[in-house]
Amino acid sequence: LKIKLETGRHHQIRTQLSNIGFPIKGDLKYGFPRPNNDGSIHLHSRKINFTHPVTKKNIEIRYGETDQMGVVYHGNYPAFLEIGRIDWLKQMGFSYAKMEKEGYILPVISLNINFKRSLFFGEVLKLETSLTAEPKVKISFEYMLYNDQDLIVGSAATTLAFLDKQSNKPIACPVNLLKVIQANL
Repeated sequence: LKIKLETGRHHQIRTQLSNIGFPIKGDLKYGFPRPNNDGSIHLHSRKINFTHPVTKKNIEIRYGETDQMGVVYHGNYPAFLEIGRIDWLKQMGFSYAKMEKEGYILPVISLNINFKRSLFFGEVLKLETSLTAEPKVKISFEYMLYNDQDLIVGSAATTLAFLDKQSNKPIACPVNLLKVIQANL
């Protein structure tokens, strides 16, 4: 069962299940006919994922980013994703440049792009960036890419590792970044 959390309100799962005719056992408020003996409801999960805040960035496609056919060269997409990541951090109130000055670097260790259609010179890439999970030693982002007509251009995912700038050894996510992320969930 997959529930799409849309409003951020705590009762969404209960409401959505009730609306499709499957109220949660013991949930009198949302349509189950009998209470549980202890007054609780049976809401459990084997796995739960939450989508973190999504940022949206429009990027106008420049002539130099295209090939002779006017199509965006595939090698330019990682730079677009970097724009999305930096913007995501900025929207969370965090500076990538400040993090580097504090001795942290974030090399990309995994990059995956799935192309669905081409982008052309003069179009606008609409890039949505979201964090996939709370970072530990790595931080992972997912991206959705759309064109001017809101058609999917592709999807992508990146994983970056937190490294100490001096030693190039893996380190935990900086505490101040973790606090910023947790405050925006």
